[in-house]
Amino acid sequence: MSNSMWLFSVLLKTLTAFIATNIDDLLLLVLLLQQNDAKKQRIITGQYLGFIIILVISLFGSLSKYLISLEYIGLLNLIPLISSLKKLRQKDRYGHATRSYTNFLTVVTLTIGDGTDNISAYIPLLANVSLLYILFIVIFFLLLFAIWCSLAYFLVHLHIVKGATKPLSRFLPYIIILLTILNLNNAGYFTLASHIIRAIF
Repeated sequence: MSNSMWLFSVLLKTLTAFIATNIDDLLLLVLLLQQNDAKKQRIITGQYLGFIIILVISLFGSLSKYLISLEYIGLLNLIPLISSLKKLRQKDRYGHATRSYTNFLTVVTLTIGDGTDNISAYIPLLANVSLLYILFIVIFFLLLFAIWCSLAYFLVHLHIVKGATKPLSRFLPYIIILLTILNLNNAGYFTLASHIIRAIF
């Protein structure tokens, strides 16, 4: 296989891995941007930084001796989980949370905590190519995520999408709580907790 065909094959795998692992992130980003007082630039910047950190972790993970356990990354879900629980305590008279998810750290940790499936898919992709191809893949990933953020920003301003997702944004704290609980479960924390409880009692 020629170098150009090999590069095309690698980039196609990269595109497939990106789309498969970021569909949920696109919906989450749309919901974050739908908030009434959303600081859109801060949210997108936080998402982008979170994705860059995911790529860095994946790069280290592709070198087995520097492998970072996904269980430790899963702990980052505690930050948006706590933030969501706090927001549920701050209600206005209509029963909706009064503050939006515009805190930069919350957006970054939410992105990373929800990115364990990304890391699981990216590590083998990066581990089986040369340094030059790794550079191509990383640049392609960053370009794809920029397009993803632009797509989310575009969707937010579409009337049909806005009408469909705006009601969901009111339940964003509940959605994020559910998402973080699922991520913690996938990281094995609830299984570990059950074993500890059984050992104690």
